[in-house]
Amino acid sequence: MKILIHTIILCTPLMAMKSHQNGLAYTQQLLEKNKNVSQTTNPYIVPGYKTASPKEATLDGGSIGEATVQETSTNQVAQSIKEISESRESYRLDPETNPLFTVATEVQKDPEKAMKEVIIQAEGEPEQGELHHCEEGGEEYMRTCHRHLEIALKIVPSRPITQQYCSGHWKHKWKGSKKYCSPGCQSRVSGYTPKQVIVEKEEWVDDCQVLEDMADRGVCRYAQKIDSQKNETRTIQDEPITRDHFEETLIYSCSHPIKNSCQKLKAMGCQQTKSECQQREGGRCVVWQQTYLCGSKKQHQTRYRSTSSTSPFCLTGNCADSSYEANGEMLEALSQLSILKSIQNDMRAKLSIFKGEVKQCSKHCINFKDCCGNGKGWGTDLGLSSCKAEEKQLVDLRRNNRCVMVGTYCAEKKAGVCIRKKTSFCCFGHKLSRLIQEQGRGQLGLSWGDPKSPDCRGLKPEELSGLDFSKMNLSELYEDVQKNFTQKSPDEMSKTITLDRVKENMKLKSEGFSN
Repeated sequence: MKILIHTIILCTPLMAMKSHQNGLAYTQQLLEKNKNVSQTTNPYIVPGYKTASPKEATLDGGSIGEATVQETSTNQVAQSIKEISESRESYRLDPETNPLFTVATEVQKDPEKAMKEVIIQAEGEPEQGELHHCEEGGEEYMRTCHRHLEIALKIVPSRPITQQYCSGHWKHKWKGSKKYCSPGCQSRVSGYTPKQVIVEKEEWVDDCQVLEDMADRGVCRYAQKIDSQKNETRTIQDEPITRDHFEETLIYSCSHPIKNSCQKLKAMGCQQTKSECQQREGGRCVVWQQTYLCGSKKQHQTRYRSTSSTSPFCLTGNCADSSYEANGEMLEALSQLSILKSIQNDMRAKLSIFKGEVKQCSKHCINFKDCCGNGKGWGTDLGLSSCKAEEKQLVDLRRNNRCVMVGTYCAEKKAGVCIRKKTSFCCFGHKLSRLIQEQGRGQLGLSWGDPKSPDCRGLKPEELSGLDFSKMNLSELYEDVQKNFTQKSPDEMSKTITLDRVKENMKLKSEGFSN
C-alpha cells in the first residue's frame, strides 16, 4: 500500500505537466484555426458588420434630418424609447420658481447659511395650500394617409395592311376620279400597323384631405413621405407600365389644439404635484391635466441655530421651501404696466400701436416638403435646411409665440392640381403685442384680412381706448414678467420712483404731452 501511494504521488506532477502541454497544443490549434477563418471569411456575411464606408458617411446638414426621421420609424432602440416616452408622466420644472432650483441658487450665494439647520416658527397655524388644476398640450402624434397613381389607357390594336394583287403585277383602272381593281385581282396582307398604347389619364389620388385641411389650419405639419418600390412595373389593362413608384405613404405630425393654462400657476411659484393624461391620439398623450399646490400664507419669525461644522446640507430632510405666497395680483399689475409702457414707446416713436409684419412660408405638396413646420418644438427644425432664411426665421418667431396665423392658400397649380401652398402670418415684435392684437381684434370685430393679403396694421388710439383690458387673459406674460422682475428695497424704490417720475414728467412736457 505504501509503495502504491508513493507511486501516485510521484506520477501526479508528471501527469499534470503532460496535460498542461496538451492544453497548450490544443489552444494553439484553435488559434491557428480562428486565424485562418478570420482571414478567409467574407466580412460582408457577418451579421452587424459595418463597411469602411458606411452609408452614414454621405449624410450632411441637408439630409441628416430626413435620414433621422426615416431611421426612427424602423430602429428598435428608437421604438423602445418611443414606448417609454409615451407612458411617462409630464413634469416640467421652471428654474425660476421651482424650489429644486431656487434653493440651489441660495446655497450658491451663501453656502455657510445653507449648512445651518433652519428652525421656522409662525404666528398661529399656517393655512393649508390649495390645489389647482390646469391643462397643457402634450407631444405631437403621427397620422398617416396614402396616395396612389391611377392610370387609364387607350389601346389601339395592330391592324393588317392589305393590297390588291393581279397575276404577278399590280393592276388598277380608273373610273372617273376613283381607282378600282381590274377583274381577277386578289387582296393580300403587305404588313401590319403598330399597336398603340396611349395614356389617357395619369393622376395621383389620395385619402389625405382631412389631414391636409388640418395642415392648412396649422394643426399638422408634413413629416415624412415614404415611396413604394422604385422603378416598379405593373400590369394595367393587360399592358406592362413602368413608373418611378405607384404608391406613397404620407406621414403628418399633428398637435392637439389647446390653450396652455398652467403659465399663471408656474409664475406664482406653485409646485406641480401630479400629472395625468386626459386625452390620447395615435398612442401619445396630447392633453395633460397638471395639478399644482399653491401656498396661501407665508410663515414668519425665522431664526437659525448653528449646528456642527460637519452638518450636511438639508439635514432636516426639508429640501423644498413651501413657505411661499401665491400672489397673482402682482403679476397681473405688472402685466398691465408692461402694456402701458409698450403703448408709450410706440406713440413716442410715432408708430401705429402694436403694429405687425406679414410673414409667409411654403408647403410643396408633391414632394411633401414643409417649410412652415408648426413652431412647437425640436421637430420643427427637421427638414428646414433647404428652406429660405425668412422661413426659418418665421419658425423661431412662432416658437416664441409672436405670430398669429391668418390662413393658407394655393400659390401654384399644375393641371388643375395645387402643387404649392403658402401660409400667411402676422408677426409682432414681442409676445405682448401679439396678445393685445389677438384679443383686442376680437373685441373690436376686426379681421386679419385674407391669406393672400393679410392685414397686420397697428391699432388706432380710438380703437385702443375702446378695449376692455380687464377681459384679456395675460397669464401668458406672467412667466416673462416674473423673470424680468427684480424686487428692490423700500429705500431704492422710493428714490427710483421719485427720480423716474421727475424725468418722465420733464420728457413728456418737452414733447408736448400733458398728464
